[in-house]
Amino acid sequence: MFDPIRLMNMLKKATDFKQKIEGELKNMQTTGSAGGGIVKIQMNGVFEVEKVFIDPDIFNQKDNKFLEDLIKSSVNDSTKKVKDTLIDKIKDLVGNLNFLK
Repeated sequence: MFDPIRLMNMLKKATDFKQKIEGELKNMQTTGSAGGGIVKIQMNGVFEVEKVFIDPDIFNQKDNKFLEDLIKSSVNDSTKKVKDTLIDKIKDLVGNLNFLK
């Protein structure tokens, strides 16, 4: 039998859950690095780069391609860490759901 009150409660819980996850993702931070820490990029859980650090000693290098490759590797490393963390959070969530109720 259709229970509209139960449906509304489920929708409310889903909305609350969505807002909670969005807040957690915005506050989550990972840092990817390349070149042994010469370049570091901090990214949040919604894939926004928040900070970029480039070791000042790198500017002694004359090869811009090297710097570009380090930045690219650093962003990719940070993105992978965000994805891995999201997968872990989803696994935890699914593991905590009781589908038998």
